[in-house]
Amino acid sequence: MLGAPHYKLFGRAAVIYLDNPPVNAITAVARARLKILIERFATSKGIDAIILTGAGPEFSSGTDISRCSGKTDFSGLPELITAIKASAVPIVAALEGRAIGEALSIALACHARVATPSVQLAFPEATWGLVPSGAAALHLSELAGLQCALEMIVGGKNITGNAAHALGVVDELVSSREALVDEAIRVGTDRSPRRSKSPTEKSRQDIIEDFKQSFPASLKAPAGKLAMECVMGAQSTSLEENIAIENRHNEKLLAEAETIALLHASKVELATDLPHIRSGSDTISLPKCVAVVGFGFMGRGIAISFATGGLKVLVHDQAGDRLAEGLEAVGASLKSMVRRGRISQEQAEIARNNIIAIGDMEALDEADLVVEAVSEDLELKKRIFAKLDSICPNNTTLVTNTSSLDIDEIAAATGRPKNIAGMHFFSPAHLLKLVEIVSGRETAEGTIEQLRVVSKHIGKIGVVVGNQFAFVANKLLAGYQREALFLLEEGALPEQVDRVLQEFGFAMGPFVMNDMAGNDISYHVRQAASYPAGMRYPHVADRIYEAGRYGQKTNKGWYRYEPGQREAHPDIEVAALIESTSSELGFKRRNISDDEILQRCLLPVVNDAAWLLGDGIARSSGDIDVVWMNGLGFPRRKGGPMFWADHLGPKRVYERVIEFREEHGPVLWEPAPLLAFLAKSGMRFADVR
Repeated sequence: MLGAPHYKLFGRAAVIYLDNPPVNAITAVARARLKILIERFATSKGIDAIILTGAGPEFSSGTDISRCSGKTDFSGLPELITAIKASAVPIVAALEGRAIGEALSIALACHARVATPSVQLAFPEATWGLVPSGAAALHLSELAGLQCALEMIVGGKNITGNAAHALGVVDELVSSREALVDEAIRVGTDRSPRRSKSPTEKSRQDIIEDFKQSFPASLKAPAGKLAMECVMGAQSTSLEENIAIENRHNEKLLAEAETIALLHASKVELATDLPHIRSGSDTISLPKCVAVVGFGFMGRGIAISFATGGLKVLVHDQAGDRLAEGLEAVGASLKSMVRRGRISQEQAEIARNNIIAIGDMEALDEADLVVEAVSEDLELKKRIFAKLDSICPNNTTLVTNTSSLDIDEIAAATGRPKNIAGMHFFSPAHLLKLVEIVSGRETAEGTIEQLRVVSKHIGKIGVVVGNQFAFVANKLLAGYQREALFLLEEGALPEQVDRVLQEFGFAMGPFVMNDMAGNDISYHVRQAASYPAGMRYPHVADRIYEAGRYGQKTNKGWYRYEPGQREAHPDIEVAALIESTSSELGFKRRNISDDEILQRCLLPVVNDAAWLLGDGIARSSGDIDVVWMNGLGFPRRKGGPMFWADHLGPKRVYERVIEFREEHGPVLWEPAPLLAFLAKSGMRFADVR
């Protein structure tokens, strides 16, 4: 039966395998089959232990969220948990890869758990707008205490097998996956008492207050508040009542628009991940050694990303003195990551030792993957790729971190176009999760798959895009920023535009963002660009640059900043400069509503995205949502710009775009054919395949 668990007998032990490739997601069918098997073996006189594990390299990614759209999505889970708890035969969960969400709830209900040190354990339900199910709060607090339950269930904290063992969540660690089932059988047939959780010296109130200080954002969302209720009441109610409370909460949350958007966000992120998750002989090997050419700000962040992923990294820069300076900066960045709790001190030390400075470019022949991260100079990049082509073995993959340049033209400088691609990291590269994987005209599918695998390994979300100037993210960002600038020339002020977009859910508006990035940088980008006849130009941005207002670096940009501070203060000089620019351009300034600001900024993103989808540069509307949520700050609780557009309705979006075309001309507001088709047909962007 497709997606259903199966079993094998090993002597007097029954080993049940969750088997729903590629990540063993759990469906109602799987729950029902699992319950039948457990009840059968629990009453069998010939069975002394039941082992629950995953087929392949994963235990399970948890609930199949592609089916999560109503209250029946968790059907059968209460009965399954009850069957596990009622079994007189010990049930041991053997965990590797990932045990996520519902899968972890099932594992916690078992009598014991055996795991590899690197297994990832987490409850991601908060990111879906839901609370964990299967009496998760009850079992986790029993095993590891209140603090762990709050941090994982409400705060969404991930832990490894090593940490879980220290907390008492995992009973035994096994160094290799080959010995995992054998150890689980041994533990299952050993009737000695299980480990108990370590006593805590903190009071219940201190634990709660510390949690609120450490995870302040987790209690703002409805799901976080309800998850907190589950944890706080878990120990005072029965198993059945714990499950009933979780189900009631999730039934309520599944009716919320925010939950629907968050589920969509998780689904489309998972969709970017699934195609390259393989098992057995089909697994694509990770590179043993990565090289980064160009050790400036971006190159350093890229090197840190690979090094913290456990990979050996060779770094090279044509300016030799930049290597020592770069290594010092890497050390400072790693210290900051430790201070912020992103990595441990031990991980920082390992990562630093993984990075090796190379003065002679010829020594990069050891690398299996080379990432070029020099400045955006096409001729310079072509020279570097030609040199790398002569140095590196024929099977080495060469990628560029360009944010906009032509991959095919760079590939033409080599004799290996199949092994050439783009790998566009977002700044700062060691902190942001998004990577655009850019496929050239001749890039081999195996090359793309390799880059997807390595992106996942280093904790990034790799989205495959086509080769067009500025690719997807920057192409769509241009329209967003362009209209924000035009709104200033017509009557708005930076603080109004930023407020509207922050109230929508962005962490910051476009003008605070520009001040952070540097208004001098965006000026030079505009000067290097070409503009078709009749295209409106954002003169107000040039006036800011000409006034020496480069942003936070000069303590003045679109806002005023106190020295050493990042808080943005509206500046009357900026207001005067904007008003004079409007007059110079012949605009009669007017009151602009918040609704117009939101639509003027977001609808170009949707329309331009429709063009990219129609041209095949973006593979799906979901990929565009992933790009904007993980690289450009679109709020997850809104689901991404294409989900937002589907919620508005393509017909309404199309009609508004037509209105803006009439007001502002067709050069920037011509509706995409795909948008027109969806408006006429009644279909959504999500329906486009």
